[in-house]
Amino acid sequence: MEQYHIFDPRRSPVLEVIRHGVFRPDLVLTDGVFLYSKLTYKGFFQKIGYIETQNGSWEIRPRNLFSRHLIVANLTSNKIEASVKTSLWCEKATVEFTNGLVFDFKRKGLFSRARSWCSSSTGRIFNIECRSLSYKKPFRILFEPNGEKSNVNLILSGFIGLNVILKNQEFTATAAA
Repeated sequence: MEQYHIFDPRRSPVLEVIRHGVFRPDLVLTDGVFLYSKLTYKGFFQKIGYIETQNGSWEIRPRNLFSRHLIVANLTSNKIEASVKTSLWCEKATVEFTNGLVFDFKRKGLFSRARSWCSSSTGRIFNIECRSLSYKKPFRILFEPNGEKSNVNLILSGFIGLNVILKNQEFTATAAA
């Protein structure tokens, strides 16, 4: 964990997600100079994501085998930090943290490739842009200036949003096959 740097959205408001690997890729969050966190996946039937940052480690796993609801748990204290509820027919997810904060993760427009992380009290916190035809750098996270006012871990929230995007991409790929 010493390899990761502490994130400050005022210094680097734009972060790139770099993919390493082909079948079980690792996603690394960087600004080109420093590494901020890493998302890895393990498991065969249940795809469980592990997030490593400077502040700690988390696990993103489904509630049960065929559920669309996800649970985010802290690995060091073994307690649940958040729950993610995704809807079936639209690309909207609601994230409820245990401290009472509720956020919506939704697409900005009908044909938009960007998704935004919004709160009713603080507004838009960050946007995740999906790049088409880019395998090595598939996502870009753009943080809003008012995003640091919310009392939430921005790196953890970014990887929760990326996990929701990747789950939607898997669902549409299996439905099309």
